[in-house]
Amino acid sequence: MRNAPLVMYPVGHFLWIFWLCGGLGLGGAILTGWLFSVGQIASWLALISVLTLLAVGAACLPLAVRKKTTCWLHWNGQVWRCLDDEKNETAQTVSSVIVILDVQQALLLRLIGSSVDVPGTQEWVWLYKGFAPVKWHDMRCAVYSALK
Repeated sequence: MRNAPLVMYPVGHFLWIFWLCGGLGLGGAILTGWLFSVGQIASWLALISVLTLLAVGAACLPLAVRKKTTCWLHWNGQVWRCLDDEKNETAQTVSSVIVILDVQQALLLRLIGSSVDVPGTQEWVWLYKGFAPVKWHDMRCAVYSALK
């Protein structure tokens, strides 16, 4: 069997929470407007509802503008590492990478660390094809074929 390709892939923030908040906010605004138009909700309650939806939207805004890359997941053919940046600085060794969910465009992974301080620490990360589309196939191959 062929070895998995060497790959370095950015692990970033998957903005599903931002889209979820936006969708819930829009749905809530439509529901509030409909209830107000049919007379099922008082105007003061509709105003409070709209202000609450705006506050939730404002709270989700920092999620959209924060730094996208948290680390780089690196497979060197023998060991997984989580690097703080692309220049291989401050590496944390990962003893195993477990695929929890695969939806073709994104992977939910559980990284189990092997650091000396706290062995067996776990971190859950999303990998998204949009972070590095050119490297996506190599990353999927490495995740599925490494450390069998």
